[in-house]
Amino acid sequence: MKSNYTKVRVAQFLMFTLSLFAFLTVSTRMNGQVTLPHLDAMNYTAAGSLQTQTGWTTLNTGDNIVIGTGSLNYSGLPVSTGNKASFDGAGIDAAKLFTQQTAGTVYVSMILNVTALGSLNTTGGYCFGFTEGATTTFGSSVWLRADGAGFDIGINPKTTAANTQWSTGTQTVGTPILVVFSYQMVTGATNDVVKMWINPTLGGSEPTATLTGTNALADLANVNRFFVRQDAATATPFVEFDELRIGTTWASVTPAGTTITPSVTSLTNFGSVSVGSSSSAQTFTVTASNLTGSVTVTRPSTDFEISADGVVWSNATLTLTQTGGVLDGSPVTIYVRCTPASAGPLSGNVALSSSGATTVNVAVTGTGVGLASQTSDIIVDGGFTYTSNIAYASYQSANVTNSNSVAIGQFILRDGGTSSPDADALSTILNSISFSVTNPASLRSVALYDGTTELGEVAGGATLTFTGLTATAAD
Repeated sequence: MKSNYTKVRVAQFLMFTLSLFAFLTVSTRMNGQVTLPHLDAMNYTAAGSLQTQTGWTTLNTGDNIVIGTGSLNYSGLPVSTGNKASFDGAGIDAAKLFTQQTAGTVYVSMILNVTALGSLNTTGGYCFGFTEGATTTFGSSVWLRADGAGFDIGINPKTTAANTQWSTGTQTVGTPILVVFSYQMVTGATNDVVKMWINPTLGGSEPTATLTGTNALADLANVNRFFVRQDAATATPFVEFDELRIGTTWASVTPAGTTITPSVTSLTNFGSVSVGSSSSAQTFTVTASNLTGSVTVTRPSTDFEISADGVVWSNATLTLTQTGGVLDGSPVTIYVRCTPASAGPLSGNVALSSSGATTVNVAVTGTGVGLASQTSDIIVDGGFTYTSNIAYASYQSANVTNSNSVAIGQFILRDGGTSSPDADALSTILNSISFSVTNPASLRSVALYDGTTELGEVAGGATLTFTGLTATAAD
């Protein structure tokens, strides 16, 4: 009796242990699943492995799917956050677990960037898709192949290469694209439908697919994982992907992001504006969509001012309110004027920003000029050596040149006078000058030179006046 009792206890203990183990195994798997709709923004630590992140699982062995630094972005989607995932060639396959679906349609969208083809051939291979439970039965497999100029992308109901539907036209290496694909579980056998959209219109109703295929093999009984596959160097190029969305509706995986749209990208140059004064105003208009908060308009610097009405001017920012995702009073007019705080070239951007939106800029330029200096002057060049005895008989030509004349004096034009150069950002220009002459009878002709360049020539006399000059002393 004692022996039998002992056996019973051991058997009960083993049954309890096995049951507990099975319970823990199921519990862990359930905790790893995500509910739909789901966004994975790859907000993981750079250089980490994708397959080790929460919600992901490893399907085999090999090198890692790596978390890269920075995000991929696609115009129209909400602004990307976090990092991105990258892989190539052969290596680990990974899967994202989500709530199992046994009917209807499951959609996936992602930003895809093939950064290099490597050894990818013209047959290619598949690198994304859905799985049935924890099996290796795949559906809606996404294929890539080289085409001689770039690459093609395709969709396949299962994984038989001959059943792949390929895109027409070449996709450019290094250009992110938005890829959406789906698996539709249709009542009946061997009739499930797969679809793919490349760079589709976001939001709204599901548009006509770029590619469509109907399954001719065994349909998937369910869909509960999105997989990433590293096949081989000839089948898997260098790939980055980001902003992974999984859902059961088109709208859930193609959300339209917040956009801000100015009517222009730059304003006309404001020209020269005196320091401390204001130019005439220029305007542009702003519209926006899918706003979740107000739009902030920020001036580039103290050299420019902005206004919402052209009357009250802001030295820093304006706040544009919104209702239902649209700017109140849309389109909203923004006034800009140049108000130089300093002299010199001026440039910058009027920035338009809002939560979840890419900041948009409107470029502005102008030139700040100071008040014209009143201190510029002309002084005798103290370094000039005067000729003490001029042989006038040797200089009798009516037309003065460098070779047939003698210098009788020299002066210096100073921008800003004793403080030359001054700070008005303006050059000093000599337009005319007069000289009084003692003993003018000795002069036949007199010319004015700037270095070796003749500025003017007049006949000798008691007063020598030169006009129409443009001699310049730079600031």
